[in-house]
Amino acid sequence: MRKWICLFLALLLACAPACAAGDSWVCPDDQTENTGNFCTECGLPRPVADTWTCPTCGTTGLTGGFCHECGSPRPAETAAATCEGPGYDTADDAARAYAEALNAGDINAILSTFAVETCVDYMDPHAALERVKAFSPVMFSCLPVVGPLSRGLLIERRRTEITQGIYYGWLTLATLETDFQGVSEGQMQSLADDASIDAFLSVIQDSPMDKWVGHIKVTAVCAPDDPLVSAYMPQNLNSAGVKKNLAKMLMASGAQELAERIILLDVDGATVAQCMQCIRYGHKWYNYKTQSTVALILGLSAMSNGMIVDGF
Repeated sequence: MRKWICLFLALLLACAPACAAGDSWVCPDDQTENTGNFCTECGLPRPVADTWTCPTCGTTGLTGGFCHECGSPRPAETAAATCEGPGYDTADDAARAYAEALNAGDINAILSTFAVETCVDYMDPHAALERVKAFSPVMFSCLPVVGPLSRGLLIERRRTEITQGIYYGWLTLATLETDFQGVSEGQMQSLADDASIDAFLSVIQDSPMDKWVGHIKVTAVCAPDDPLVSAYMPQNLNSAGVKKNLAKMLMASGAQELAERIILLDVDGATVAQCMQCIRYGHKWYNYKTQSTVALILGLSAMSNGMIVDGF
């Protein structure tokens, strides 16, 4: 069985779009002629198939639903439905937009703050698999786009990764410090009779996150070295090992920059800290992961969705 899985992955990687020797392209950002997958001058990824040109500013080689230079939407005649929005000018803006969409209780608006199609199109599968040195079907979407079917599947997988994290956070807050706390730890919960089922559903119906809607205020968006949060940050955040891992993560993503942010929220007087990893493609920032590097080093579980409910 393992032999067939390895063969399947090898075939996928072999079919992935690649740059043949001498197959040159011109960077749409600075007009530099290149032969590799990234511009040697500015680092912009090579445009993928199904690109379009912005009718407003003339930027070429675009792939998502919006121009990463000026934010104009893709013309309707060439556009498929997209999940991600036009992106943001700064990492802080992207993180703040997530909190504002959460306050509105709008899952589609939340998803639009994340890199989805762009993430799939620019992912470097070899670099992603080399970083973790393993593959599992439940891992993050790190396989190559072979054609329209695989691209659609990988986009849906990316959407699921984001919504699953938010769903886990919603479940955790609903069941934390209740008779069903095992759910917040990712455990199977036995519901042996009608009474236990009713009790469980009552806990879910009292979900705190649903009550947050309309009551969330952004107090601050901080980098880890910001004085508001720096005292609570782990000392090894800037270690050589962490920096090496982040460099590999950046290479795998095909982006130009990663940034850690902590969003401080006031929810009816209670403080909530939301970890966020932001990512820059071209000139536009998006959210990338709630289970950020800061969240992992702080020891937050995958069920937490990167949230610290009582603040630091």
